[in-house]
Amino acid sequence: MHKAMKLCSFLFSCLLCMNICVVQAASYEISFRGGVNGTVEGQKSVTYTVEENSKFPDEPQVEAKDGYVFVGWNKQLPEVGSLVNGKEVYVARYAAVVSGIRYTVHYVNEIGVDIATQRTMVAEEGNEVTLRAKVIAGYESKEKQRKVIVDKEHHVFKFVYKLIDKDAVDKNANQNQQTQQTTGTETSQVSGQEQTVDKETDAVNGNTKDEIKTEKEEENKTPLAGLFGNDHSNIGYLAAGAGCLLFLILLFFWKKRKKEKETQQ
Repeated sequence: MHKAMKLCSFLFSCLLCMNICVVQAASYEISFRGGVNGTVEGQKSVTYTVEENSKFPDEPQVEAKDGYVFVGWNKQLPEVGSLVNGKEVYVARYAAVVSGIRYTVHYVNEIGVDIATQRTMVAEEGNEVTLRAKVIAGYESKEKQRKVIVDKEHHVFKFVYKLIDKDAVDKNANQNQQTQQTTGTETSQVSGQEQTVDKETDAVNGNTKDEIKTEKEEENKTPLAGLFGNDHSNIGYLAAGAGCLLFLILLFFWKKRKKEKETQQ
């Protein structure tokens, strides 16, 4: 019986280790590439490592080369505030500029004070562009995105936010003060998201290639750091199976012990 208890203890320890592995959150890479006619945040590409079911990262700043304007990505970005559930790669697309005009987007609170860094871009005069609100901790934008026409009279735009959680604002301010920046393979922690700036990634021509090669579904996700993929429901099945196994082992040794006693009598 003593041996049986030792075996049960060992199996229970294994069960705990397996559960710990399973519950670790999955993480996915969201990459933005600048293409050959521009850069993303001053680099060839930027990759955010985001935990599963976290909010999609903010659209990065794109700077087009002289003579070009940024016209969007090779595929549509998800709606602002959408949750991440897989790896994604976006490639910037450009068009030759004829009459470019610079426009600015501000992110302000209800009294008109900037609460995030403004974005300045260039668009073809008279063209329609889609503006996206940023995700700002502790604030909620009154609109998630907006389509506007950029021209000489309309080149300054604002997203207005209302305060919903002052504690989150204070916490985010403290995190930003502690933001770590390293050079080389540049990695930084930005608002809880790990950002990697890749200087070696081959650029994809955003003008001539609208779509990058579709990755296989199994390669499109960063594997969960566990044993059974990213289905957390496996925990229940695992616990139930282990419980049944322990019960059967105990029952076996109990019957064996009982039979030995009957034989001795």
